[in-house]
Amino acid sequence: MSSSHCEVIVPVEFYTEFQRLAPRFHNYRQHDSVEFINIFLDILHEDLIQILQDKHTIVSKNFHGQIRTTVTCQKCNQDLTIDNSFSFLPLPVPDENKNTEFSRTYGYKLDHCFQNFFQIEDIGNHGQWYCQHCDKLRHAKKKIYLLELPPVLILQLKRFNNDLRSFSKIDTLIEYDLDDLDLNTYVVPSRQDKSIRYKLTAVSNHWGRFIDGGHFVTYAKLPTTQDWYKYNDDRVGKMDKSIHVNNYSAYTLVYQQEKKDLIIDTAV
Repeated sequence: MSSSHCEVIVPVEFYTEFQRLAPRFHNYRQHDSVEFINIFLDILHEDLIQILQDKHTIVSKNFHGQIRTTVTCQKCNQDLTIDNSFSFLPLPVPDENKNTEFSRTYGYKLDHCFQNFFQIEDIGNHGQWYCQHCDKLRHAKKKIYLLELPPVLILQLKRFNNDLRSFSKIDTLIEYDLDDLDLNTYVVPSRQDKSIRYKLTAVSNHWGRFIDGGHFVTYAKLPTTQDWYKYNDDRVGKMDKSIHVNNYSAYTLVYQQEKKDLIIDTAV
């Protein structure tokens, strides 16, 4: 798959079976790439649980992380803590200068998206959150931390707003790290590990104005040579990695922990 001289793989049987398991994909319309990845990993994970009778599969070991959400009552200061697993992080893309030449040329750092995602959120400013300790409706603050980092980290840059009338795209340039991505700032303090760093391995780009249209093109790094390739349908070619940084169409980023191999289950 890293050369245009090779025969193109047409996964008809795979697609047919995937349509059966995920009926929403049972048409030839444009579908969201992150939605596909999430559903595919979930199907694979559930099937492996049934086969191996073990909830810790190669999917969960490689792609699942954990987020800790803490809600603090502003009256009694009691915390409500909930831990949830995730297979990708949906990062908000700033749209202050949406679709302007400034946003496409200068843009923001990826860390700005992380800051927005992990910022403290007010809940029930007018006493709309129920505190079990107070047994009353109170004002609270919600804080999110990363509890466990997965070997493979998938990030979605949320480029489509929630306006159901337009589904317009945010073309803000997000400059992201190719190497040495450090997320310790957003990890629960007791779990921080400065030795954990991520390197970029793939980028899915969305070209077009709307989520149900356009075209997806992928940039991916070949593990054996560390060379980057562009995958555009049946056209494959080597490319300069510096192209990635100045790209306002980046939609999905795939990172892998440095100095850590993927976990392979030989029982499968």
